[in-house]
This record gives sequence, structure tokens and C-alpha cells, in this order.
Amino acid sequence: MCIRDRFKVAEVEGSQMRVSFDHVGAGLRVARKEGLAAPVESKELELAHFEVADSSGKWHAAKAKIEGATVVAQSDAVAKPLAVRYACEGDPENANLYNRAGFPASPFCSRLDLLPWGE
Repeated sequence: MCIRDRFKVAEVEGSQMRVSFDHVGAGLRVARKEGLAAPVESKELELAHFEVADSSGKWHAAKAKIEGATVVAQSDAVAKPLAVRYACEGDPENANLYNRAGFPASPFCSRLDLLPWGE
């Protein structure tokens, strides 16, 4: 059975968003995947495809890091984030958040009403 990391909740912590997931298992990792091969952990890579929304609902690219079983995302352009999303483009290349079992995190948005198709 394939169990992906699924978005559970996002909480505002000052200028950051802390994201929690279901099914983290033994933890999270940044990994690179080539074709059908298993993902390979890559400590030199940064998490990709995270964005945070400002108070007007505009999305900004965010730096994200793994902290235990959570991910913390922050953008220098956003002092008080409203929401966070991951891999929400139509076909994001190199989405690289995985759990230790090798399953990818599912794309998510903490505020679906802020997506262009959520109106």
C-alpha cells in the first residue's frame, strides 16, 4: 500500500508557516528521484516548490526546511503569512519532499480558497 505524506495542518508562527503531515513514519527527507529508481536522499538540495501567501492572498516563493516531522516555510517578501502551499503548479518538476519510506509528499494548499481555481 502506498502511503504518501499528506498535509494535516499549517500553523502561523510569526513570519513562518509550520506544516504537519499524516503518515510521516520515520521522518521526512529531501530526495532526488530519477525515473523509476527509488528516491535518493540529497542533503545538499533545498526543498523546492513551497510558497506562502501574504495578507492579500498573493503567493511568494518560500524557503523551506525540515524540522523534525514538520516543514517550516518562510519568504522574505511576507511578514505575516496567511497560507502555505507545496507543488501546486500543474506539473511541478523536481518536487523533492519525501518520507523516509520513499513516498513523496502530496501537493497541498492550506487555504484552497486562495488557489486561482478555488474561487
